[in-house]
Amino acid sequence: MQEPILEIGVGDGYFSSLLFEAKHQKVTFGADLMYGVLKSARRYRHCNNYIIMDALEIPLPDNSLGTVIMNNLMHHLPNRMLALEEIMRVLRKGGRLIFTDNTMGWGIYTWEQIFLRKFKWNTLADRILKFKLKLFAQNLLVDEHFYDNKTKDMKFIITKKLNFTSKTTMYLSSLFEFLNLKQGQPTRPEMQKWLDIFGCKNMIQSCMTDIIEYCHRIDRNQCREGEFAFQFLEIEKTGGCEATGGDFASVPFVCPHCKGVLNKNDSSFSCNRCEVTYPVFDGIPIFLSYQNKLDGLSSYLRKKKEDSVKNYMT
Repeated sequence: MQEPILEIGVGDGYFSSLLFEAKHQKVTFGADLMYGVLKSARRYRHCNNYIIMDALEIPLPDNSLGTVIMNNLMHHLPNRMLALEEIMRVLRKGGRLIFTDNTMGWGIYTWEQIFLRKFKWNTLADRILKFKLKLFAQNLLVDEHFYDNKTKDMKFIITKKLNFTSKTTMYLSSLFEFLNLKQGQPTRPEMQKWLDIFGCKNMIQSCMTDIIEYCHRIDRNQCREGEFAFQFLEIEKTGGCEATGGDFASVPFVCPHCKGVLNKNDSSFSCNRCEVTYPVFDGIPIFLSYQNKLDGLSSYLRKKKEDSVKNYMT
């Protein structure tokens, strides 16, 4: 991947640590909105810098990055267009955004939706889906050609697009997740006891490899028919400035609000133009223009610093 590299939504770091271990490369900037997950990500040492930031306010200069990666995050953002515009701003010409997005299939191809709609309980299914989207902060992609339609206006080309996780695979995956047969949301203790009594968990786990291979075989054909839950995309910026050379590791931080270069102090960064100070907590800069509006931020940070490191991956 072209450097410098920004990963937005680094999470606990496990996913991208595997990618970059194979590449013998490091992420230049590992960013997330939560300090707790960045604290966990530091275990893998796959990022040169960790920063707290909002995906709609990237604290980096125009045309400064070679690659932006974003796994399992776009569907959580309130506005895809604003996120794309901000990412295109920081990418230089020829730079690439590599990301995944969740489609409507994520919501309607789960086991409970298929079950309810099979028996014509559509009203109940709709209510459950609406509650689930709100609970998990999901803003699903309705039009599978959304990004194709934005290429001309936003000056990028799609170099790779892959629809993946078919209806059948999503159904099985959601069912196994509900039954706690794969890592993900925990099942209720009462259900876990019944699974243990009847030996269902061991039985299904013993043939999980065969199930995954079956899903892999059918996925491509089903996804071609438009029944899929996710999209993988790689898009390349066509406008903007070319790389000018120099030390990519020395990309300066800018104010997330006015984009002016920040002054670095002992324990903070400051913007003279906005008269705002961005603190550094536990070695991690907090670049949020609205930090003063976050009640309880200081107590949250102190608590998370005292907590033990956790795995946030699902």
